[in-house]
Amino acid sequence: WRSLMFCGGHGFFSNGDAAGCTMQGDVWRVAGLDAGLEQVRWRRFAAGLNQPLGLVVADDVVYVLGGDQITRLDDANGDGEADLYACVSNRFEPSGGHNFKCGLERDAAGNFFTASHQGLLRISADGETVDVLAVGFRNPDGLGLLPDGTLTVPVSEGEWTPASAIC
Repeated sequence: WRSLMFCGGHGFFSNGDAAGCTMQGDVWRVAGLDAGLEQVRWRRFAAGLNQPLGLVVADDVVYVLGGDQITRLDDANGDGEADLYACVSNRFEPSGGHNFKCGLERDAAGNFFTASHQGLLRISADGETVDVLAVGFRNPDGLGLLPDGTLTVPVSEGEWTPASAIC
């Protein structure tokens, strides 16, 4: 495809295949990820998303965080490409300018988490409720969900600060 590959997130299917999203709006499925990496195959699964910078695979379903919404991607006809792009939630401020939503995680209860200029957000599994859990991050550029439920947010302080924090 000769596509640019500025990866914004990844997840894994139950069979070991990976899904990865690129800031250019694509989601790729990658097969053959074994110890030898001799038969790796890439296939574009979805395209046209708004700057996806987070991805979760849950129960072999791909969820992508774009600047405008969380989107569920379904391959309803089994041809290896998403043919249904369903909005899970767009009940948060859209990204714009230098403000990006980065990182997407999902807990055992199905809640989604992301970080943006708006703060650390928890989005309910049904997408109806958005809670701001913390604010004050300068350019959050990712998100981590630890096994004990702790959330981490790295921030980019800029060149005038010798180190950036993990909150």
